[in-house]
Amino acid sequence: MTQQQPRIILITDPDCENALKWLDRHDWCRGVIVPLNTSAEGFESLLHRPWEIICQMPGHQQTLAYQYECLNQPLPDIKTLLHRASQTLGDRMHWLGLVEEDSSGVAFPQALLREKPSTHAQAYAMLKQRLAEALQPAADLPDLPLSATVGFAMNLHAHAAMGVSHLTLERTNDDVDDLQTGIAFCRGAARQYQVPTWGIDFSLWWGAIVGPGYLVQKLPASFHRRNLFVSAFSGAGALIMEGMARGQDCVNPDNPPAVAQAVQEVGTFFGDFDPGKVQTPVAVMLPEDHGWMTRPYWQGTRTMCSYAHVPCRPGDRGIDGFFNTAFPGSPCAMDPFPFGSYQSNDPPATPFGLSCVGPDFAPTPGDLFDAHPYIPFGRFHDRAQAKAAFSQHNIDPAPYRPMATSRWGDIFDVLTTDVSLDLLNDYPVIVLLGGIELTDELTTTLMRYVNAGGRLILSAGVATPQHSQLIGMEIEPELWMGRAWSWDGGSQVHEPFRYLPAKLYPQTLCMAQTNCGQPLVVCHPIGRGQVWTTTVPWFQGVGTDHLDLCVHLWDHVIRQVQPVIVKGLPVQWVTACVDDATHVLIVNHDPITWQGCVTANHDLRAARSLLDNQPLKIENNQIALSIPAYDLAIIRMQ
Repeated sequence: MTQQQPRIILITDPDCENALKWLDRHDWCRGVIVPLNTSAEGFESLLHRPWEIICQMPGHQQTLAYQYECLNQPLPDIKTLLHRASQTLGDRMHWLGLVEEDSSGVAFPQALLREKPSTHAQAYAMLKQRLAEALQPAADLPDLPLSATVGFAMNLHAHAAMGVSHLTLERTNDDVDDLQTGIAFCRGAARQYQVPTWGIDFSLWWGAIVGPGYLVQKLPASFHRRNLFVSAFSGAGALIMEGMARGQDCVNPDNPPAVAQAVQEVGTFFGDFDPGKVQTPVAVMLPEDHGWMTRPYWQGTRTMCSYAHVPCRPGDRGIDGFFNTAFPGSPCAMDPFPFGSYQSNDPPATPFGLSCVGPDFAPTPGDLFDAHPYIPFGRFHDRAQAKAAFSQHNIDPAPYRPMATSRWGDIFDVLTTDVSLDLLNDYPVIVLLGGIELTDELTTTLMRYVNAGGRLILSAGVATPQHSQLIGMEIEPELWMGRAWSWDGGSQVHEPFRYLPAKLYPQTLCMAQTNCGQPLVVCHPIGRGQVWTTTVPWFQGVGTDHLDLCVHLWDHVIRQVQPVIVKGLPVQWVTACVDDATHVLIVNHDPITWQGCVTANHDLRAARSLLDNQPLKIENNQIALSIPAYDLAIIRMQ
C-alpha cells in the first residue's frame, strides 16, 4: 500500500517540553500550531524538527482587540509579528489567522449579536466581509500559506473560498455540531474550492463537567478514538489536537494519557495504511447563504445562521429532515446537560457558546441566553460534582457523548450552488436541499449533468412551474392536501402532506401517487440520466421536517449507489477503495457488542480484519462481524 503522510498536528507552545519530547518519539507528527508571538528562541527550537509551523493569531482587528482585552494584555502589532515570523521560519510557516472567527465569543458572533441581520443573505454577506478583513494583515505577504479553523460546518464553504491552503473544522466539543455532517461539509468545501488539505480539530474541552477550561485527556478515550479513526479514514489530511498540550504535565512522554494513546494508535496505524479514495457517490447541494447547521434540541426550529437567529425561510426545515435521516441521532452531539438538570448551573457549560451567552459576552441584556436542560432533574448538584465523580472513578464519557449512525453510509459531500459542472460529474447522485434558486445558468448546468448520466433529486419549491423541461411535468402553482400515498402500485400509506397538482409529460414515469391519483414522485429521463422530483414542497411533512414518502424516494435512488450494505443494528460506516480492494470502517457507538454483516456489491474472494490482521470468513458474499462496545473494525475486501 502507498504510505500516507503523517496526519497529526498538535496545538502547543515551544515551552511545553513534555509535548515536544512526546512528538519527537514518533514519526507521524505533521506540524505544530504555536502562537504567532512566540519568541525567536522558541521558533528556532522548532526549526530543527521536520514539521509545518502554523502560527496562530486572529487577523481581524476587532477580534484581536477583544481577545487581548479579555487577556488583560497589550494589543500586539500583528503585521510586525507576521513579518518577523516569516523571516525566521521561511517557507516552513503557515498563518492561522481565521481562528474560529465564526464561533468564538470575541469574534464574528459579536457582530451578529450587535447588528442582528434579518435575512440569510445579510448574515452571509457579513461573514464574507468579516473573513476578507481578517486576512488583511497578510496582504503584503502574498505567498504566505493561510489556514482556517472553523467552528460551525455551515461556514466552511465561505472560508474555503478565501483561498486557504488548510481548512479544518472544530469537533468533539459539546457546543459545536456533529462529526458526520461536519466531515461531509468540510470535504465538500475543500473539493469545491480546491483546498489542498482539510481536517478536523478535536477539542478536549467538555463543558458538561465543570464548565470552561476542563479537559478530558486523562479520562477513558473511546469517544475521541472513534472520532479520530472516522476522520482519518474519511480523508482528513490533518488531525489537530486542541488542548492536549495545555500545561507542562498534560502529555507525559513516558506515560501518555488516554487521549494521547489514542492519537499514537491512529498516527501509527494510518502511517502504514492508506484506505484509498473515500467513496462519496452523493453530493448534497445547498444555497450559498443557507445558514444551516445540525439543530440541537434547545435551538428550536424557527431560526438559522447561528447567533444571528434569522427566521427560517421555506425549505430550511427540509434540510433538517434530510440530514436527520442520513445521520440518525446527529442533533444529540450538542448537549451541555447529558446528566439532566443541575441544581446549580454555576459555572455554566461555557461563558459563550450557542448554549450559553453569558454577561461578559452579551452586547445587551437581551442577548443573554441559557439553554434549558432536556429533563428537569439530574444526577449531579453542579458541574464540580460531576467532574469529581468522573475523575475519581475514571468514568468513560462515551455514553454521555452520543455519536450518530449511518442510514446509507457516510457517502456524502456537501456543495453549494457556486459549483462547476466538472465537479458535479464526479457524483452519480445530487440532492438539492433548501431554498435553492434554479437560475438559468444553474438549470443549464444541471441539465448537462443529468444528460451525461447523473441522477438529480429535488422537490417542488426548488422546482417551479418554469422548470417543466427539467422535471418532465407541469406543476400548478397551488397547494392541495393529501392524506395517503402509494409507491409503484403498492398499498396505501396513511400520512398527511401538502402537494402541488401536476400533469406529466408522456416520457415521465410516475413512481408514487396520492389515493386520488395525483403524481407525488416522478422520474424524468434526460439523455443517460434521470431527474427525480416530488411534488411535496421541500420534502417536508405536515408539522414535521420530512415526509416518509420522501425517505422512500431517497432510499430508492441512494441505495442504488451505496458501495456496500451493512446489516444489523444501526452503526456508522464509511468505505474507501484502492486498487482491487474495498475498505470498510464500521463503528459501534452503543454500550453492547454489535453483531452484523457486510455485503459487497461484487464477488468476494478474500477479506481481512486490519486492526488485528486476521482473515475473515466469507459466506454468500457476506462477512459476519462482531464489534465490542464503543469500538470499531476496519476490514479489507477483495
